[in-house]
Amino acid sequence: MDTITDTIATINDSTLKAIGTIQEQVLAFNRDVAAAIARVELPSWVPTPDPSAADTNVDSFVKQAYEFQAQRVEADKKFALDLIDIWTGTGRKVASTSSAAK
Repeated sequence: MDTITDTIATINDSTLKAIGTIQEQVLAFNRDVAAAIARVELPSWVPTPDPSAADTNVDSFVKQAYEFQAQRVEADKKFALDLIDIWTGTGRKVASTSSAAK
């Protein structure tokens, strides 16, 4: 690979690790907050959601949304690679400067 490709790959890898670390910290914080809230007895007048009464299965909704995004990313990748193939293919004919001046 060339230097630019190596550099981009290194940056991408570092970015993924940083995002993963931040996400783990957010999850840990939320676990701690949820555990602290679970220990608190709420007054009877505070409304609390009943997860079993929800019409929408949130897990299913999130999975479906991300599956769609993954399909879009794959389609976009194919489009970009096809476009690169069109413009870098060996069959591409480039007009020379002398023929353009005629």
